[in-house]
Amino acid sequence: MAEKKKRPKDSTTSAKPGKPSAKPAGGTKPAGDKSSGSALLTRSTDRSEQRFAPTNSASAALSMLAMSLGALAVGAGVYGKFIRTSMGAAAEAHPWATYLLVGGALLFGAAAFLGAMPAAPMRVGDAGVGVDKGGVVERLAWYEIDSVDFAAGVLTLRGAGRVLAISQKAHGAAIQRIAAEAKRRLPNKTSDLSGLPAGSSAPGERLALEPVQLAGSRCAASDRIIALEKDGRLCGRCGQRYHKEEVPERCVSCDARL
Repeated sequence: MAEKKKRPKDSTTSAKPGKPSAKPAGGTKPAGDKSSGSALLTRSTDRSEQRFAPTNSASAALSMLAMSLGALAVGAGVYGKFIRTSMGAAAEAHPWATYLLVGGALLFGAAAFLGAMPAAPMRVGDAGVGVDKGGVVERLAWYEIDSVDFAAGVLTLRGAGRVLAISQKAHGAAIQRIAAEAKRRLPNKTSDLSGLPAGSSAPGERLALEPVQLAGSRCAASDRIIALEKDGRLCGRCGQRYHKEEVPERCVSCDARL
């Protein structure tokens, strides 16, 4: 009796009816995935900004010199009129002490209120536009900005009840950077900047930003409080904040796809 030939197994097995096929490896696309076109970011996403040093004018340098001389004269006047007399019974006030004290105070006040003050460095990047005041940075986030205009050599940013005016003479490179970022991030809030003269496009000093604090903030779409940092999300274009369960299809501030 001839043996029955064994039927070879098919190399491809069909899925059993009634059972769904397995999901492809990798799962859903993460937030901020460029291939999905989404601008949504998480708190751990690396962010940076550029620091631009100002170009101070000669008048600003003269103002600082006058203030320094005025402060020096006030110090000499105080010493000659008060400290010198307390050193001994025979010591008398210097005859020029009063003139130094009054003249120094007037010189310092005139230079401080009437002279041109040196401009502070500017910061431009993912966190918005900031003024670096000796390590304390006062920022205007992109999502807070309502309008961007340029006129008479001054770039003006308005938003969140504040006005930030930046001079072309002191911050030519920073203004070029701000204008480019504003056109990309806030196209609907940036006016025609064709009058902005071409300036230096040299990049500033690149600085890394610390992770933004999202806990305690409110979702811009639902006003829901973000209780935990892991529940927060950011718009990668304007930095607006959202709860991960309340993210809209479009950013409420810049209309970026989320």
